[in-house]
Amino acid sequence: MNDAPEILTFHDDEGNPCDFEYIGTVEHEGSYYLLLHPTDSETTDEEDLEVMILKLMKDEKGQDSFLTVEDPELFDKLIDLYNAMDELDTMDLASVLGESEEGQDNENL
Repeated sequence: MNDAPEILTFHDDEGNPCDFEYIGTVEHEGSYYLLLHPTDSETTDEEDLEVMILKLMKDEKGQDSFLTVEDPELFDKLIDLYNAMDELDTMDLASVLGESEEGQDNENL
């Protein structure tokens, strides 16, 4: 079993790379949401962990694209769903992204 964190690299609006550690995935109402933690964050305490949630979508070419969850009610719901999952419910990143490569560069958040 590989305990190394799975890292995704995105690019911000200015083209700067931003690395995120993959925490897990939640399925809600037919959509998948990725929970990510910025690798440059100083916080290590799980209670104060900085989390970003992205909705996994497909663009017109069938490529993975991501939409940042900004709705506070949906964000809280997804965190609650993640916290209620046990280890048997978790999905690995490769299975969620399908044919996409882990650690790939993903454009814009």
